[in-house]
Amino acid sequence: MLRNRAPRSVVALVLTLLVVACRPPAGVVTEPGKEAYTADQVLQRVERLQNAAIDAHKSGNLPTETARAIVFATVQIAEFADAAQSDWRTMVRQAWTQAKADVPALHTERFRIYVASIDALLGGLL
Repeated sequence: MLRNRAPRSVVALVLTLLVVACRPPAGVVTEPGKEAYTADQVLQRVERLQNAAIDAHKSGNLPTETARAIVFATVQIAEFADAAQSDWRTMVRQAWTQAKADVPALHTERFRIYVASIDALLGGLL
């Protein structure tokens, strides 16, 4: 029983630290500045997810089709974020929700921390 709790508590701790660590620096005080900072943080985490999928595929731990699906989703999210600009959060949130529905591998233990960190940022916890 304790074994199942440890990963959840670790994820909760990491998410708490993530939210605190991803707050905009003190010098970023305008709303556009805060939005730009948050968008950058989301894109950094999307890139980390993409890199994790590529690394897992290279090591033979992720099927090619699954890796392609994750890479496609992450590229699409980045494109939406760039194109939407002022309404980036809505566009990226929709694309992210769709990616999670389309790619079951995103719900596995391997990608849990990446998914949770993106969810936290898009959930407006900052």
